[in-house]
Amino acid sequence: MAREWLLRGVDPEELKKEEVEIVETPKSKWDNFWYHYKWTFWGCVFAAVALAVVLGQMLSSVSPDYRVLLMTEYSYMSGDTEQLAQMLAQYGTDLNGDGEVRINVQNCLMGERALRTNNPGPQMVGAHLKAGDVLFFIWDEKTYEVFMDSVGPQLEEGVEFLTDLPEGPNVIRENKLYVWEWELKRENTEPVTLYFGVRNLQGTAGDKQELHDQSMKLLEAFIKNEKTGEK
Repeated sequence: MAREWLLRGVDPEELKKEEVEIVETPKSKWDNFWYHYKWTFWGCVFAAVALAVVLGQMLSSVSPDYRVLLMTEYSYMSGDTEQLAQMLAQYGTDLNGDGEVRINVQNCLMGERALRTNNPGPQMVGAHLKAGDVLFFIWDEKTYEVFMDSVGPQLEEGVEFLTDLPEGPNVIRENKLYVWEWELKRENTEPVTLYFGVRNLQGTAGDKQELHDQSMKLLEAFIKNEKTGEK
């Protein structure tokens, strides 16, 4: 009633809201878009950059000629594993034809220390065993025992995990291992005893004949100290 009393005598047409046409400019359109979608925009930019980096690395990276699993009680620095890779490369062959022998040495921490620190080493080793994509293995003394105690019971009766090695100095034929002293280039570092072996053609590695032959050829050349001359 109060509203009607206040508006008495006023023409109803005058009370109608005047429609105002808002003309949008490119700037106003951008401001509106940015207000509503700026975080979506930055998320898309970040995803695009990350994808470009990953694709760039995939396209520019060269696959190694050999992959080696180094299983140790203590983890080593990248410089140490690179030293080991370069040493082994002297006995390898340029399998992918890029003009260089490349060996990827993946250091996996194993044993009690790995469990205590939740290190992914045991999981990485398990993944490679399941995939059968790496057949050249290196262990230190303690890790070899831990590894064989774990893998041995899973093998079928009469099946050996490692391949027979040729006779030669420091070859333990009954264990199918080659023993080598790794003299690291760091000061005040004692030599590390390593065991070399190649996985047999069994289980998930049963159809990896070519990979097995390549791994065996590399290890045999190393045992006999027959460098290929390719670096």
